[in-house]
Amino acid sequence: MIVPPRKTSAAVDVAGKLQQFLQTSQGAEEASRHKDACKVLGEMRAQCLHSTEPSDTALQLGVKYWAQLSLLDKRINFSQAGIQFQWHDAFLAPTTFNPGQGRITNSSVHLEIASILFNTGVMAGAQGEREHTAGGIENLKTAATAFRKGAGMFVMAKEVASKVDGAISLDIGADFLSLLEHLFLGHAQRCFYEKAVKDNMKHSILAKLCGGVAECYANANAPISNPTSDLAKHLKNVNWAGLLTIDMLYYKALSHHHHSLGFTPEGEVRTQLGKELAHMKKALEQVEHALKMAKQLKSDKAKEIEALKTKLQADIKAGTEENNKIYHMEVESHAPDPEAKIMVKAEALPDPLTAVGGTDRFASLIPDSVRSSAQLYASRRQDNINNLVKDMQASTDEVKGRLLLVTPQLEAVDSKEPGLPARLRDKIPPIQQKGGLNWLTSSIKVCLEMKKEIAEQVVRSENTLDGEERSDDELRQRFGARWTRNSSRSINGPLRKDLQEAIT
Repeated sequence: MIVPPRKTSAAVDVAGKLQQFLQTSQGAEEASRHKDACKVLGEMRAQCLHSTEPSDTALQLGVKYWAQLSLLDKRINFSQAGIQFQWHDAFLAPTTFNPGQGRITNSSVHLEIASILFNTGVMAGAQGEREHTAGGIENLKTAATAFRKGAGMFVMAKEVASKVDGAISLDIGADFLSLLEHLFLGHAQRCFYEKAVKDNMKHSILAKLCGGVAECYANANAPISNPTSDLAKHLKNVNWAGLLTIDMLYYKALSHHHHSLGFTPEGEVRTQLGKELAHMKKALEQVEHALKMAKQLKSDKAKEIEALKTKLQADIKAGTEENNKIYHMEVESHAPDPEAKIMVKAEALPDPLTAVGGTDRFASLIPDSVRSSAQLYASRRQDNINNLVKDMQASTDEVKGRLLLVTPQLEAVDSKEPGLPARLRDKIPPIQQKGGLNWLTSSIKVCLEMKKEIAEQVVRSENTLDGEERSDDELRQRFGARWTRNSSRSINGPLRKDLQEAIT
């Protein structure tokens, strides 16, 4: 079975760089609080890079590291953390003359995640290959599950790699990851078929399952079928195009063979022997093509293909002799490919929070988006308060101006001059001329109306302050001790005092 090699990476001080970034961006307290979490994240990366033997533990470690990075990516801006991730193409190793061949360096955490998922998917494929080699029914079931998991990781890697800002290597490009997805689904379908053979299922079912295997391998081969494509050139040293073509032809031949055997139940009259022979000959044609390529590429599958060829030749010879002696049916010149049925699909990765075991080590870290929103809120709150004070001062000045027209006594406030100030004595005659007490009574009525208007403005102002304080309380309750801004009540106290004085 075709399984790609793993990518390699240079060592990165994730823990140190991350803690330094937290100290700079969120303060020494946050950095100290997450010191152990940063250390564990760095250890997880090192363990992922050094895991070489396929096992459930190794797969769980890769998935857990992916999940923790995905959760952390929602809380910090990795591009500002100063971490340079360096990964090498799985098919382009550095050489003496070109040490930078296949090397990609980027601060994007998406490059790290896509590469980790690639390696974890490859690890799943290696586990599936090992279980398939064992050959038992339970081994085949385990192998199929492993290949489906690997396919799911390649699907997610493709989605993540598309977010990398900058160049990426071809091995984590969309075309190659799609190739790997279909390749591993083909392997899983193959396990499904082989288990069906052991379960003695009908030939009609086996034909559909084989067709599904061939279809998956054909889909995998599509991006590299053109030898001039960049991806085909990239894989020229491993000749995947030829190997996938061999597998596709082999399982197409098996599909035709099973289909031919399914026309007539064993022991019954072969009423469709002409169609049987047509499908057998079609199968033989494909097997011969596959065998020729296998010998050219010195593939280990040559013996298996040779055995199928021998079986088909024997069946065709026996069927032809029986037809000539008994049935004399016309052998159809065309045998369409039997219906294909793909029974497997990629297994999606779990939710990141579930994958980390329900414990996000950076859960208490305030996300950048929240911090930015909090700063914006504080700025807007201060602007609102300043505007409110400005409006209140303007209203106060307006009221004073209007009151001075009817209540000149306001000018006597804080007066140091003994007795009635001269500036007021001079205004008594004009008041007497306007009607004296009656005019003053009318003026008082006007003042009361204005006082009512002031009281309404004060109520509106207090409602505004109440709304702002409720918002502050909600944020303080949500973030607890991490919400270190001064209480709105303490800031608004002097304002409320001024409001009360305005209506007394």
